[in-house]
Amino acid sequence: MNSCTAANGATTCTNFPGSRAMNFNPSLAYWNGTLYIGYEEYDNTHALRMFTSTDNGQTIQENTNITNNNEDTTSTEPSLLVTTQNGNVPPTMYVGFRSNDSGHNFLWKYSTDGVNYTASTNTGIQMTSRPVLVQGVSSFTPYITAFYSSNDSNYYLYQATTTF
Repeated sequence: MNSCTAANGATTCTNFPGSRAMNFNPSLAYWNGTLYIGYEEYDNTHALRMFTSTDNGQTIQENTNITNNNEDTTSTEPSLLVTTQNGNVPPTMYVGFRSNDSGHNFLWKYSTDGVNYTASTNTGIQMTSRPVLVQGVSSFTPYITAFYSSNDSNYYLYQATTTF
């Protein structure tokens, strides 16, 4: 896996450390001067992994395996969302993903420092692909909406909303 940047007509590519293989496309988030690259490991673990770069992709560091004791492996690429500070709630990175089991449930976890992540919360919502996380504000109450495709023969687009 590698990262390429283009500037002034030249393209420079950087190999990711550890010869990691990525399943599906990565998700990107920029937070506190750091680029976060979340992905599913392409092996029998299906672990959620995170790479980081603090110099606009010139160098890449393996930051965190965010899978806790195989409790929350994934069968899709994760969705990353960084929320802004709201009152006493600090900026937070949310990671949404589909479980790697027959339930295909929507799971999520979060971090307030980009290194340590909570255990996963299983919403019980079944879906066919990764969720898309969006932050919004309604009547000054911040919320997160997850859009996802139903895990049935209809494949309807649904949304689930939670406040924080």
